[in-house]
Amino acid sequence: FFLMEPEKLSLVDIQINGYAGIDFSNPNLTAAQFRAAREAIRASGTSAFLATVITSPWEVYQRVLPLLAECCAEKDSAGIVLGLHLEGPFISAQPGAVGCHRPNHCLAPDKQRLTELVRLCGGWLRLITVAADLPEIEQVIVTAKAQGVTVALGHQLASYRQLTQAQASGASMLTHLGNGMPAAVPRHANPLVDGLARSGN
Repeated sequence: FFLMEPEKLSLVDIQINGYAGIDFSNPNLTAAQFRAAREAIRASGTSAFLATVITSPWEVYQRVLPLLAECCAEKDSAGIVLGLHLEGPFISAQPGAVGCHRPNHCLAPDKQRLTELVRLCGGWLRLITVAADLPEIEQVIVTAKAQGVTVALGHQLASYRQLTQAQASGASMLTHLGNGMPAAVPRHANPLVDGLARSGN
């Protein structure tokens, strides 16, 4: 997304996993490191962003998400850190779809787990990426929407029917369409083509 300013175009990035050598999913992340990354992002010309945490062990969520929430609430984060994006853990563990995420950390859809993730984010969770092809993912989508969280679909091997069902449940975005999928897919029925087909609805 781009914002027009009098002097320049500026970028709003809804997925920054880290910057300047600092990984927001690192279990040893400190507030000082996040602030350094935030200021480096600001200096790069990015006007605002969602700090993103990828699929991680549960204990990493328990440590990192409250820390990031505190950083989001800081005065110097106002206007630039818009909140948090969780890419996972409710994504496909299948080769190709899982991408750089560790399959053993992917979780089956679970409303209670989602509610706990929302709590750990302290009111700063803005976006979550889930896979439309997971059994009962609709319950997670509905629960997320009810708690004010936007739902994106990604890291999946979803069919057109599954994408349609997820959209009907409240999913409204696609995370880096064309990435997080196998290098070789069927010519016609694949998440890229089917995602594009759903994007106008």
